Order: sequence, then structure tokens, then C-alpha cells
Amino acid sequence: MSEQDFIVREIFAYFGRTMYLAQSVEKGFMNVILMEQHSHQITETRYDELLAELSTLTFGQLKRKIKEISHFTADDLALVEQFHKKRDFLAHSYWWERSVEFYDDSLQHKLLIELDEITVFFESVNELIKKNISPFTSAHSIDLEELSKVLVSQGETIPLETFRELNKNENVKDLFGYKNAPQSQIPIFQLEDNTHWTICEFGLSQYKFEIKEEVN
Repeated sequence: MSEQDFIVREIFAYFGRTMYLAQSVEKGFMNVILMEQHSHQITETRYDELLAELSTLTFGQLKRKIKEISHFTADDLALVEQFHKKRDFLAHSYWWERSVEFYDDSLQHKLLIELDEITVFFESVNELIKKNISPFTSAHSIDLEELSKVLVSQGETIPLETFRELNKNENVKDLFGYKNAPQSQIPIFQLEDNTHWTICEFGLSQYKFEIKEEVN
């Protein structure tokens, strides 16, 4: 491999690292939004469902929800604005606006410096997220390091659970009480597409666990 090939590979590696952090920051902000909105008890399934809903939004749409977080300071929101601009620049315009620097051997070092600076900035935004998530995880005794170890032990990335949106006009096919635990019985609504739903904190939530008729 020539020195020039090595530099090009480094540029792509730096870009990949920066975009990885950008996606991590986006998911981090989604978690901050959910923890702010649902600081009370919430089921794991409902949390996953709400996270799936947030994942369909653009960062511009997420930003409007971030601005509603009461304890975010003006400086915090300024970081969010900067992140949004840098994230969109990387995702939509970077290679177009840096084409000369990329193809000119004498200018390529500028890309490494720039991508490194953006990475450092994204890491500072990630620290803001950690600071805001910490009270929630402490209050609910959530060990993020232990959760990471459990995920890694699976040997592969677990696919995100999919949920469908509940439309305004849905027809109920069946309604029955379901004993989902020894001391618990919940209402189950079966819709025409055979999906199951139950009552959550503020309405219906898709019930993704297996329905075992023998324990009804």
C-alpha cells in the first residue's frame, strides 16, 4: 500500500468514526427525550415502541422535542444547533463541498484535521447526553455497562423491535382478558391484522409478547 493509499484510507476511517458518533448522539437524544417525558415507571416494551416512533423522525423534528426539555440551558441548546448543522453537513454535503481537498494530495491532511475536530465536538455533545441520562439510570438502578456486556455476549447486534402505528380507524377483531403473569391480568385487543394491543400509560400499546392460550 502506498502512502497516498494509506492517507485516503485514513480519511474514510475518520469519516466513518465521525458518522458513527453522529448516530450515537442522535439515539442518545432520543433516550433523553423519553426519559424526560416518562420519568415514572414505564414498561420495556412501551419504551421500545416509543423509541421506534422517535427513530422515524428527522433530527429537525427531534430538535423541537429537545427544546421542550425544561432543564436544558441556552448553552445546551446552542450545542444541539451546532450538532444539527454539522451532522447534516456530514450526511448530505461533505464529499461535495470537500471534493477539491480530497483529490488534491497536498490538501488531504486538512480533511483529517477537520474530521478530528468534528469528532471532538460530537464527543462533547455526547457528554451532555450522559449528564442528562445519569439521574434517570441512577434512580432506576440501570447499569449501562452491564447492559453493554449482555448485548456483546449475544455475539451479534440484536435487531431493533418493529412496531406499527395505530391508526384512527381500527376495527377490533377480539377482546379478552389475558393472564400475562401469575398475579396479573390485562386486557388484550386483537385487531383485524391479528396484531395484539393492550392498555399502556396513555392509550393502546402494541403487545409483542407471545399469547399463550393455555394460561388464560
